[in-house]
This record gives sequence, C-alpha cells and structure tokens, in this order.
Amino acid sequence: MRSYRFVLFAGFSIFVLMPCVLQLHAQITEMLLQSFTGTGGLTPGASPESTLIFDSSGNLYGTTTQGGTYNAGLLFKLDASLGYAETVLHTFTGNAAGDGDGGFPTAGVVMDASGNLYGTTSCGGDGACSSSGLGGDGIIYKINITTGTYTVLYRFGGGRDGSRPYAPLIRAGNYLYGTSTHGGLGSCSDGVGVGCGTLFKIATSTGLETVLYRFTGGIDGGIPYAPVVHDKLGRFDGTTSIGGLNGMGTIFAFISNTESVLHDFTGGADGGLPYSGLTVDSTNSLYGTATCGGTPGVVCPAGNGVVFELSPSAGFQTLHAFSGAPDGALPLGGVILDYLGNLCGATDLGGGVTPPMGTLFTLTKSSGYLTELLYDFGSAGTGDGANPVAGLTFGPKAKKKQLCPGVASLAPLPPKKGTCTYVCGVVGTLKSGGASGQGAVFEAR
Repeated sequence: MRSYRFVLFAGFSIFVLMPCVLQLHAQITEMLLQSFTGTGGLTPGASPESTLIFDSSGNLYGTTTQGGTYNAGLLFKLDASLGYAETVLHTFTGNAAGDGDGGFPTAGVVMDASGNLYGTTSCGGDGACSSSGLGGDGIIYKINITTGTYTVLYRFGGGRDGSRPYAPLIRAGNYLYGTSTHGGLGSCSDGVGVGCGTLFKIATSTGLETVLYRFTGGIDGGIPYAPVVHDKLGRFDGTTSIGGLNGMGTIFAFISNTESVLHDFTGGADGGLPYSGLTVDSTNSLYGTATCGGTPGVVCPAGNGVVFELSPSAGFQTLHAFSGAPDGALPLGGVILDYLGNLCGATDLGGGVTPPMGTLFTLTKSSGYLTELLYDFGSAGTGDGANPVAGLTFGPKAKKKQLCPGVASLAPLPPKKGTCTYVCGVVGTLKSGGASGQGAVFEAR
C-alpha cells in the first residue's frame, strides 16, 4: 500500500495535519570555486548543467553546456593544487565541421581505473547542433586525462538505438549504462526529439551498443531524462519524465531483461514529471525529486515539486513539498544522502530573496525530514551564482563520514590515503550567475 507523508508549511492557511516544517536560514555557507567566462576569456565555458566528479587528488571534472570556441560546450578539469584553476580537456564542435563530434553536453562524466573519462552529448554526432542545442542525435565519448586522447565511442542514429542522451553514464565492469531521452519506440515528443527513449549499455573496449529496453510512453513510462542507479538487488533503477498510469512519469526497475514500474506519479501530493535520478541507501530505499505537484489540491504542471522516498517496507512517501518561497521550487537535480541519513539537494528556482535564484537545502533525518536548512542563491548578489540544475557531489572525503551542508561537522578524521582529514560539504554547478554571468562551480558547507 502506498502512503504519503505531507509536509506542510507554517504559512499555509489550511488545516494542518502534521507538525510544520522548521526552516532555518544561514545554516549553509557557499563559496565559488570558479566562474566561467563564455566563449573565451581565462576560464571558458558557459551554462554548466553537469554533476561533478573528483579524482583521488581532489581535482574536479565536469562539462559546460555552452561556451568554448564553438559555443557548443566543453569538458573541463579544475586543479585542486592550483586553487581550482581550469584546464579545458576538450572543446566540443557540435559537428559544425562535419567531424561527427557532439555538442551541448548536459551530463557530467564517469571515470575508470585507467584515468579515462566517459560522457554523453545531447546533440551532434550524425548531424550538426543548432545554436539552441538541437540537431543530431548525440554521442558517447571517451577521453584519457593523461594523454588527452579523445575518441567518439558511439554516435546515436536516432532510430531504435536511441537519440539525445541527456543523463550521465554509470560504469559497471567493462560496460557503461545510460538512458537516451528519445529514439527507440513510440511517438513521444517534447519539442526536442521524437521517440520515447531507451536504456542501453556500451562496451568500453569496442563502443558496441546494446539496447536493453525501449520505452513506449505508455504504462512503462517514457522520455527518461535521468540516469540509472544500480541497487542492492542488482536492478537498474531510474525515473521517466512522462508516461505511467497517470501520464506523470514513473519510477522503474530493470533486471533480467524486464522493466517493472515501482511507482506511478499522480502529479498531485506525490509530485510528477521527475527529471532527476535516484539515490539508494543500504536498505534499498530510493530517494529522489519530482519537479511539480506536492501541494495538496495542486496538480502538475502547477506546484513546486517534492522530495520523496520509495521504501521496500513503507512504500512511497512524500518527505517534503516545496512552497516556492522561501524554500525553493523546481528541484531538477535529485538529492544525495549523507551517512546520518540527511538529504541534500538544490532547487533551480524559488527561495527567500528577490529575485528568487534557487536554493540549497538539507532535510534532516533526526527531525523526520521536517527541519530544513536553507541557503538562498542571490543572498550575496549575482556574484554567488544562480539556478543550480545539476545534482550535488560530496567532496573526496572518507565515504562513511560525509555530511550534508549545514549539519554540525565532526572532529578531524584520521588521515587516509587519497582522502582529506576533515569532513566538509558538497560541490555543484550553477547554470547562471558567477563573476561573468556565465555560470560557476561552487562549494557548500
């Protein structure tokens, strides 16, 4: 049986069934590590939408959707030993010269043990990207960070093999697993592509693609903008942004060539139209966000979105419903889970300042997710960045001692090879704002 835990706010003039959310501002601090400068300048790149990754030395890797020589995006490294100075590892051409290269990478990268980075672009490959990021069906690429060798592993054809991969890949052994938003089967269309999307794997050695599942846009869901996560049962779990019984998207699991829907969003109190991937804990509970709905009586596309949990024991629960002001709206990037069970994420819009530029939030488990710690982008003016779209990443710390921003820090940890000695917060990207208004990379504590 599905149950819903409605999180209501103190300002609501409705009958309150549960304790109101306690919102605490100024409990999270934020600083910019790097600001991007567009098509040129000292730190080229613009409009980053990617989740970041660290290597063992604390260097950061990610992509910008635009900027660079061709304004089709780039892959960058921020060197921790040089104050997070930027090195451009690859500038995407968008296939402008007919070279088959991709463009407009919305996804971040994944690294293997040999120092190779793998990622996707949402356009280019078999056609040229337009200035708005349309055209071509996208690629999967590989780059060696030591030699700088760049290779296009696979070019999508737009048919049954998929089209327009939006999400980052995950790596398991010698395979990469991911989703494409379009292509495959069905007649889904959201203005940027046709087809209902695919779940696929790619062999890292050969670039050979295997389509694991083609979504139809019906009760199985369609247009998956999110990556998949590998859970404790060996399943690949993810979300679709549309379809399901109510047309509002699904949570799905794939195993043994079978796709199963774990939850059909209604677009109401449980939210709807999810764009983000999922986080899994040790009990196989799944956590994520949906972009709209949440407020009782409000149905998608209205509403500000939710944070949810799907538990094997308790079913689906709405942990938090956003109100727009002061706590944010449109959570596009999902949530991450620290070792105490606190949930941390960002909203692209909303907040408690004017104009609203999005928020960082932490929901504390000790309060039953009723206490929310907040940071408002725009608190320090536009210089602190705005509009976080991507998910957050914990710093390169001891994995069992990671804490979400705003939670009381721990005592120093014993030094470990490849880790720092103190726990700190998370890093992420901002699509706009920063020193040049082209977006930025930030750290929060």
